[in-house]
Amino acid sequence: MFLGFRNRSTRIRLSDERRVSVLAGLKKLYYSEFGEDLSDFQAEEILSYFIKTLGPSVYNQEIADARAFLTRKLEDLDGAFFVNVIGARNVMRSAVELDIKMVVHTRPQCVRSHYDHDFDVEDVPRAPGIWQYGLSKMLSYEICRIYSRVYGIQTVC
Repeated sequence: MFLGFRNRSTRIRLSDERRVSVLAGLKKLYYSEFGEDLSDFQAEEILSYFIKTLGPSVYNQEIADARAFLTRKLEDLDGAFFVNVIGARNVMRSAVELDIKMVVHTRPQCVRSHYDHDFDVEDVPRAPGIWQYGLSKMLSYEICRIYSRVYGIQTVC
């Protein structure tokens, strides 16, 4: 049974446009530092050497950085959920218990289906995003909407 990845080298490929740009930069750097021209062949060999020797470790570091970033985002999930979703539920439940008839619920404009242009903001986010903050705000809005409908509480968003 195969349980892991095969031990194969990571192949890093540059687009033709990127390769031409990197080779030109390498030739320019070599001339400015050493006062000599590199031939196209020499520049290609140097680039190939660096891609072969540094490429896999740079690639692996980028994967590790992405994994750490996503791990931090997942750790933040509990905080966003507690503050937004559980907080909205607690506020609305308290409003029912105390017979409060109006609640102001704040949420980001991007969660709404439209944007109020009273604030003269030109670069408006199009969607709440996929991260926990936007999703938890949407869930908190749904909680307020349901409580408003069931218990007749006016909710201002």
